[in-house]
Formats: sequence, C-alpha cells, structure tokens
Amino acid sequence: MELGNPMREIRIEKVTVNMGVGEGGEKLAKAEKLLEEITGQKPVRTY
Repeated sequence: MELGNPMREIRIEKVTVNMGVGEGGEKLAKAEKLLEEITGQKPVRTY
C-alpha cells in the first residue's frame, strides 16, 4: 500500500508478552506451553 508520506508507515519494532500465573506446578507449565504456542518462542521464567 503506497501512502506517499514515509512517516505514515506503521512499523512494529518490538512486542512484549507477559503473563502472571500466581502459582507454580501444573498451572505454570500450562501457561508456559500456551505462551510458546502463541509466540512461537520458548518463554523465559522470571521470579
């Protein structure tokens, strides 16, 4: 799509996905699997 003005072009440089589970164990494992399916990347745990 030609917009004429290059400043009107939409550019996405970074997308951050965050999920708070509140518990460990099976719920955390399910949340990690869901994030991996959504993003296509392995989630990183932070504590």
